[in-house]
Order: sequence, then C-alpha cells, then structure tokens
Amino acid sequence: MSSLTADMHNRLTKIDRRFVRLGIIAASAYLGRIGTLVVTLVTLPIARHTLSADDFGLWMMISSLLGFLSFADLGIGNGVLNGTIAANAKHDQQALRKLLVAGYHCTLLIAVLLGAAGWAFADHALIALGLSHPSAPADLSSAIDSLRIFIVLMALNIPASLAQKAQLGMQQGHWIGASQLLTALISTTLIVLMPRMYITVPNLICATLGVQLITNIVITFVWLNQHMPTPLFEQAQRIDWTTHKNILATGALFLLLQISMAFAYQSDGIVITRTLGLSAYGDFALTQRLYLVISIFLSATLLGLWPTFGDSLARRDYPWARRLLTRTALGAASFAATAAVILSLSMHWICQHWLNGSLTPSVGLLVALSAWTVLEAVGTIAGAFLNSANLLRPQIVIALAMAGGAFALKWVATPLFGPAGAVWATFLSYLLIAVPATLVILQRYFHTASTP
Repeated sequence: MSSLTADMHNRLTKIDRRFVRLGIIAASAYLGRIGTLVVTLVTLPIARHTLSADDFGLWMMISSLLGFLSFADLGIGNGVLNGTIAANAKHDQQALRKLLVAGYHCTLLIAVLLGAAGWAFADHALIALGLSHPSAPADLSSAIDSLRIFIVLMALNIPASLAQKAQLGMQQGHWIGASQLLTALISTTLIVLMPRMYITVPNLICATLGVQLITNIVITFVWLNQHMPTPLFEQAQRIDWTTHKNILATGALFLLLQISMAFAYQSDGIVITRTLGLSAYGDFALTQRLYLVISIFLSATLLGLWPTFGDSLARRDYPWARRLLTRTALGAASFAATAAVILSLSMHWICQHWLNGSLTPSVGLLVALSAWTVLEAVGTIAGAFLNSANLLRPQIVIALAMAGGAFALKWVATPLFGPAGAVWATFLSYLLIAVPATLVILQRYFHTASTP
C-alpha cells in the first residue's frame, strides 16, 4: 500500500504546476459561467413573454453592446493584464502597485467622461444604433432612459472590474469566478421575484449590470485588502508617469485591436437592426445566446491560458508554449464542433420546452452559428497566445483588414440571406483573412524564438 501511495505521489509531483494552476482557474471559472448560464436560462423566457417584441429586441440590443463596447476602457484593462503578468513573473510587488494605481487613475477618468457623454448624447446614440425609427418602442423616452442607465453602469464597471485583470495576471482567476457566481445568484433572484409589472428594460439593466457593479466593488476591496500590504490609496497621490505612459501605450494598441474586433464580431446587432428591424434582431440574438453558451464554457476552461502563455514565454520555454498552443487549439475545435452539432440537433426541442414554441430559427442560421462557433474557438486560442507574446501590431493589421471586409459584407449579405448572412460574413472574412495571416505570424515567431 505504501509503495502504491508513493507511486501516486511521484506522479502527482511530476505534473507541471502550470497545468495545475490552469486547471484550478478553469474549475473556479466554471462556477461563474454556470451562474451566467442560469441567469440566461431564467431571464430570457421571462423577458420574452413579458416585454413587447420591440422592447425585447431593445433589451437584447443593449445587452449585446457589452460585447461591442469592450474597448470602452481604451485598452487599459488588457494593458494592466500584460503588465501584471510581467510583474508577477518577477515577484515585483512595487511594480504591481504602481500598475494598479495608474490603471485606476486612467479608468476612473474614462468612467466619468464616458458616463457624462452617454447621459448627454443618449438620444443621438439611439439614432446611430437604428433604435429610433417607427418600429422602435413607442415610448422613446423609456428607450433613452434605458440607454442612459446602461452607459452609466457600464462606465462605472470599467474601474470596478479592473482588479479582475490583475487577478487573472496573477493566475488567481478563482476570484473572478466567485464574483461572477455571486452576481448571477443575486441577479437571478431579483428577476425571478420581481413582479411582472416591473419587468421593464431599465429594471432588467439594473438587476444585471447594476448588481454586477456592486459585486465588483465589494470583491475588489476584499481582494486588495488581502493582497496589497500597502493600501493603494496611500500611493494614489504619487503619480509614476513612466508607468502611466507604458500602460497608455500598450492600451492604445489593445484599443485599436478591440475596436476592430468589435466591428468584425459584435456589429451584427447594428446591421440586423437597421436592415431587418428590432424584432428580427431579438429572434436572432435569442438563438445566438444559446450558441454563446458553448463559448462561455470554453472560455471558462481557457480563462488562465493568456497568463499561462505569458509566463512560459517570459521564461523562454517556447517548445512547451508551442505544444500547449497546438493541443488547446485542437481540443477547443473538437469541443466546439461536438457541442454545436448537439445544440443544433436539439434546437427544436429546446425552443418547444424552453420558449413554448415562440421561436423557430432557420436551418441556415443554425449551420452558420455552428460554423462560426468552431472557428471562433480556434481564434480565441490564437489570440490569447498573440496577446501574451505582445504581438499586437500584426494583430491590429489583420483585425483592421478583417473588420473592414466583414462589416462591409454584412450590409450586403444580411438583406439577401437574413440574419444568417451577417454570421457568414464574419466567418468568411475570418477564414480568408485572419487565419492565413495568423499562421504566418506564428510560424515566424517560433522560428525566430528558436534561433540561437
């Protein structure tokens, strides 16, 4: 028995600690993703049957803006993430504190300016998004109020969620999972217990994004109290201009990259709403959310991948990083393909039992979303590696070319083929532009890295 125990102990000690950390982050992230899934499964049917078709489309459109406006922090969050990875690899607590102070200085300023601008120009934003035409909700003032509430809460969440970037960079992703799970539980409880007469777009935004803001603030204070021996507010008045300059320079590159990706991946709502109407977008977004479940669970598994790549590259362990890149890309593609096929075959049953038959997505849309889900899974792996390697400029060139092609093609394909046309436009642009260019960049990077 003792020899068996010793053998098991030896095997466990041989497991690469980077895989262990990756597994711990993934396991904790599943809790948060399960919570997000519960919110989706509970909230969407309630909103679908309580709101009018146009109000439901408005809520789905506003919800999708969270993905589209991922660049609202001007790339500061990802700049903090990369900086944290480097500081953590060197065990440099002073650099980490300077990084967080600079990050909070920048994001607080962004939050104030964005919130004020959103409040003042919400009506103009409605016009730009195509939400103020005759098919929009009858109560235009309610739509403006909804957008204002969303923008203010989203802006405040920029500094409130900054600590999550540092947590991820320090490979402490379990904090993020706990925060997401707590947010999901509170949001779901509020929406389930809310009287149907109060199920409105503004209230749904407060019950989701507002709860997220409060949870992020509480978790941030708890985490900082445990991991920052010297309180940040003692350093807040000491501005380290070098750190600010570095974080803004890195953030600017991420900003260009995120804007390009937003127009390539997240612009479906704008195009479909303006060409087919809010009601059509509501049906499309509902179907798309089901496929996003696959991406949600896949992203939980791979949450720690970016800092894991960064740590291995900082230690110049290129062969290990290359093996991890290849294996995770193949694994992600296999998982996404299997899950997408199962989901597509089950779609009729899901719509009948979950939505009481109020939605019947076309076969063409299901095929398009399945194909994109697989390609997106592989792209997520490649993007995590390129980001960790600080290969941002080539990514920007690729993203700009792809975004231009995808966004232009969507305006042509959507009126001809319906919502599926917008998905195929993104798929084809990525396949023809991003995939070949990314393969070339990776080949050159590993060739240069392996050269003495």
